[in-house]
Amino acid sequence: MVCNPNGFLNFSWHFSRNQIVWQASQPGDFGDGIYAPYGETAVNRVKAAATKVYNNVMNNSDTANTTMILAVQGATDVQGYHKFTYTVQSNQAGTATLNFKNQVAGMKVVDANGNAIANNTVTIGQAFSLLIPDSTPTGNLTFDINGSIKAIVPVVYNDGAQKYQDSISLVTGVVKPLLAGNKAKWTRAAGLIKVHKVDQDGKALAGAEFALTDNLGGKLTTVTDKNGIAQFQILANRTYTPEETKIPTGYQGSFKQTGITLTKDGQTFEHTAKNTLEKGIVKIHKVDQNGKALAGVEFTLTDNLGNKQTAVTDKDGNAQFAIVANRMYSLKETKTLAGYVGSFQKDGITKVPTLVHYKKGKVVTQYTGYREQQIDKVLAGGKAGEH
Repeated sequence: MVCNPNGFLNFSWHFSRNQIVWQASQPGDFGDGIYAPYGETAVNRVKAAATKVYNNVMNNSDTANTTMILAVQGATDVQGYHKFTYTVQSNQAGTATLNFKNQVAGMKVVDANGNAIANNTVTIGQAFSLLIPDSTPTGNLTFDINGSIKAIVPVVYNDGAQKYQDSISLVTGVVKPLLAGNKAKWTRAAGLIKVHKVDQDGKALAGAEFALTDNLGGKLTTVTDKNGIAQFQILANRTYTPEETKIPTGYQGSFKQTGITLTKDGQTFEHTAKNTLEKGIVKIHKVDQNGKALAGVEFTLTDNLGNKQTAVTDKDGNAQFAIVANRMYSLKETKTLAGYVGSFQKDGITKVPTLVHYKKGKVVTQYTGYREQQIDKVLAGGKAGEH
């Protein structure tokens, strides 16, 4: 207790570590009532705290409440991660701990220099970032923020009549504000690979099978639709290879494209895969009853679409036609030499790719495949390989 020169009891101050108690029992000058048993430094500390309390009382204001907010600094994609940057802000010093409600494989919590933050505890006022691997499916990360902030907490006491303030206590302690339900949201980049399947004339081909493999061993297959389209959805952070694995009947060709990697959301890679109809040959050898070659005899080859070809035997009695797969042909002798009788017609020529030889109006050998590989098949008494 301290008395002023006039002998009036004005203020009694008690300073004990983290607490200052000001008891205002009578009116008096503020400067008259300072008591601190720990020397000049303690006196100055007590006086500063008491001055703050006194000014607040005289201005009818309270000690400021402790505030805490999460400030969003930005979101970007960098070096294989979705990066979300924040700062926990407060009007007091302290720390804040991130409490994640769900986990994402490969996620990181780092400071402004990219260093890992231990125990998910950040310093108030310092930026931190959440790093989510950009290979993560579209989703969100939910987290609470639990503050641990040092603050001076005022405690006010009044007399029973509420006429004047008897005492004020300032206690230095820790407050624990909570910011709940914060979310970081991301979308994984996705795109398409679209293959247009056409024949040699640009006509759409249905039924071609394509396989898509990625660098992780994943594999998908699909078949072209009536418009000749096969498509696959692709994702970021994979390298893809589309390849034709089944060609429509009667066609030849191949397609393979390597090293496809998505670089932005919504990207589409379009390719055209062309197949051509397999080809074959129909050969005719025209002879008389003695096996002598006959030149100048006309033959006509007609397909199921109504297309016609004509050819005339040469001096060796030979004529030939080019044919393609997926057609049905009819071969007919349309002009016979003067002085000769007889006719020739062969329908249903459809096995392609095929090299067909005729002699005396009969098939004697057939070869299959565009390389004319012989099959051992003899018809009508002919000899394999005979022309």
